[in-house]
Amino acid sequence: MGKWIVILAAALLPIAVSAQETEGPLAVSVGTDTAAPRMTKWLVFDLDMAFHSNYEDYTGPDGIPAKRLVKWIGAGIAIAINYDLMQCSNIWMVERSELLKNFQDLYMIRYNLDPDSAQGEAKLDLVSLDPNYAKDLNRAFNADYMVVGSFDKPSVEEVSVKLRVLDADEPFTEVAVFERTGLYEQLPTLCRELSHDIMKEFGLFERPGTESYWAAPITDNLEAFQWLGRAISAGHSGKMISFFDQAMSIDPNFYITLVEYAKVLYFEKNFETAFELLDKATGLKPGVQLGWLRRGNAYFFAASQIDQNIEYLNDPDLAPEGWTLGAEDYVKYSIDPALVLEYFDKALEYYDRAVEVDPGFVSGWVSVAETNERLSSLYAGRAEMSVDPAEIGDFTALSQAYTDRALETWKGILTVTDLSDRAYQKVALSLWEVDNATALEYFLRSVQINPRSQVSVINGAILADGLKDLAALKVFVDAYFSWADETNKYWDRFVDYSMEVN
Repeated sequence: MGKWIVILAAALLPIAVSAQETEGPLAVSVGTDTAAPRMTKWLVFDLDMAFHSNYEDYTGPDGIPAKRLVKWIGAGIAIAINYDLMQCSNIWMVERSELLKNFQDLYMIRYNLDPDSAQGEAKLDLVSLDPNYAKDLNRAFNADYMVVGSFDKPSVEEVSVKLRVLDADEPFTEVAVFERTGLYEQLPTLCRELSHDIMKEFGLFERPGTESYWAAPITDNLEAFQWLGRAISAGHSGKMISFFDQAMSIDPNFYITLVEYAKVLYFEKNFETAFELLDKATGLKPGVQLGWLRRGNAYFFAASQIDQNIEYLNDPDLAPEGWTLGAEDYVKYSIDPALVLEYFDKALEYYDRAVEVDPGFVSGWVSVAETNERLSSLYAGRAEMSVDPAEIGDFTALSQAYTDRALETWKGILTVTDLSDRAYQKVALSLWEVDNATALEYFLRSVQINPRSQVSVINGAILADGLKDLAALKVFVDAYFSWADETNKYWDRFVDYSMEVN
């Protein structure tokens, strides 16, 4: 039997941030009931092996080098904790794909890198990310807590994991430490116990009706879990697919493998297989919201790909050099406009299922809003291309209906959480030239949450300058100069703004 050790920090620091009350004609209240727990936002990083050389001289089970083994384990544990905490009420877990996208944007801004190079740098930082380098990422997400970890190895047969929860306000402060040691064969149990340690310490509770993504008994998940971690830690290398295939051959019903593999496949534009895996996952575990989110994502990506194919076919000058459509009958090569609408509608259906399962699932609500926006844009484009007055009228009405639905969803997000800078930004944009004073309040809140929100920074500064609100203008100016340089096209304008406020 393995031995389990739990170490907690002596005292948990209290959360000082309170929900901000917003007044305005939209009647959007982001205040929270004082008796209700405030939603908190979390980042979970892969466990860091960079500085743990004590593994160099060990081999793990089956002769696998221990340092390689714990790299796989670290990736798997991070994913497992994400899934567990995501099933709790009143918590916003940041998706790993969101982490990558924000790091990519950061490098593009800071180093003027092209998207591919920036993504490469971002991937490097997301593997074994040291908390000392996490501040840039956290500024983009404004999380409350970050979970980082490391390994130790008391013996060849055992695995010891130490998780640190950091208060994400700089300077980072360690507010809790969790350490567990157990036999390698009990690794899935160790994951669950670590998740429950965090939940107990931070007062987190699973939503009613929550399903477990683990098979029963939990110890039967070990081999599939190991291959899952191996696939995730491989990054987007050619080995990743073969590792996922190995995990599937061991347990074709392991929920995390189905959902994580499907994400890789739809990013690789293998939509057909992604559809199949996610249909299976949501059938096995309809009460796990992430499967529905990923199923919506697969159809959203497919619709976007087909729409792009049509655009490039109609105007080859827009296409990247060397672009061509394949002859094979795959979704990624389709130019069927009916499929674009069908797939966006399916995406919306599955996103709706995600938030039906979990009404507090912020990522799900954001996806609902974005899909309504995309459908609005799609119908607006069809109205522009049409020459039939009746058809133009129908398309225009549909476009406006989806715009209205998107806006209502963004407003609704602000009743779920006060941490969404994009929701504040979208509502602010809807108030432009309608109620500029209230729009300015929303832009300010957006930038307070995320100083790198370029749309909010630039548009908020324009509004503040027009309204002669120098205090607000200074907020946007300070935010702008925290990330921009002379290559940014708004540089000269913000230099002028800076002279006004300083």
